[in-house]
Amino acid sequence: MSLRAGIIGYGYWGPNILRNIIEIDDYEPFIVVDSRVDRAKLAKRRYPTLRIEKELTADVLKSLDVVFVCTPTASHYPLVKLALENNTHVWVEKPMMLKSDHVSELNLLAKRNNLKIVVDHTYLYSPAIERIKHFIDQGTIGKPLYYESLRANLGIFQQDVSVIWDLAIHDLSILDFLYPEFEIDFISCRSFNPLQGATDSIAHITISYKNGFVANISTNWLSPVKVRQVIFGGSTSTLVFDDTEPADKLQIFAQEFIKTGNIEEEIQGMVSYKLGSTLTPKLEQTEALRKGLMDFAAQILNPNSDYNLRNSGVRSLKLIKILEAAEISASQTGKPIEFKL
Repeated sequence: MSLRAGIIGYGYWGPNILRNIIEIDDYEPFIVVDSRVDRAKLAKRRYPTLRIEKELTADVLKSLDVVFVCTPTASHYPLVKLALENNTHVWVEKPMMLKSDHVSELNLLAKRNNLKIVVDHTYLYSPAIERIKHFIDQGTIGKPLYYESLRANLGIFQQDVSVIWDLAIHDLSILDFLYPEFEIDFISCRSFNPLQGATDSIAHITISYKNGFVANISTNWLSPVKVRQVIFGGSTSTLVFDDTEPADKLQIFAQEFIKTGNIEEEIQGMVSYKLGSTLTPKLEQTEALRKGLMDFAAQILNPNSDYNLRNSGVRSLKLIKILEAAEISASQTGKPIEFKL
């Protein structure tokens, strides 16, 4: 059985989804929905057998098993709700929604109708992040101490979401995937709008966890240099993931924190630092998006599986609540906000 699929929005990300599902046997691309004449014509020119529609309706959904919502975030709620009400599985672009209440409502609707709803957190299927999770779970880095991320580029400025919702969401999904048991204590955020645009273009988020772990996330739409670097710090090793590197994306730095012999300095918590070997693990050469799409199809076609999708709508509830807390903090010039799930 192949899943009859509809692509909702053929703009920036929709073509990538369509390119992949055409090559996956479990999908049968059937419809592209886009009200923009130029984008609809482009889709038809590239894929002449596809049906083109201007609007997603209940009648259109009767022909589909699954939809891929690749539209601006502000439009996600009505589109996803319509699909779920018409017994259609949903894959939706990140971030899932603009309100956590909407996430809860739609997760409940999906459960009631026995449907899958997932969010396109593509990083969770990248070979580097999968390998990092393996190293962390195996204790390679020792005790996890911190997470440091910088995402910068001369970005596609969004009108409906700030840089926090556009870029920091990647880090939040990664943190939840790698450290699902870590409980968040406080969230603080400072965000800035130097160009006086519709939304903030620079932001810095700090997430403090109850076990002492800390995550610092910096995002920037104004940088002429694209940066996608994350550091996973541990007590015995540090992992550095640079997604802009064409080959050696992941490095492991062995290290050791050594307390000094001076009692007075030990009381003050001072340590010396010893750097050891550096390793560059070989990573699987597969496209993360394709792996995620194959996983999604497998879960729909095997509904009795106990496997919990790493990018499920249920897991996204926590991420959206973190973003909401970050926005509250930013509105109060960085005041720490206690996190409640």
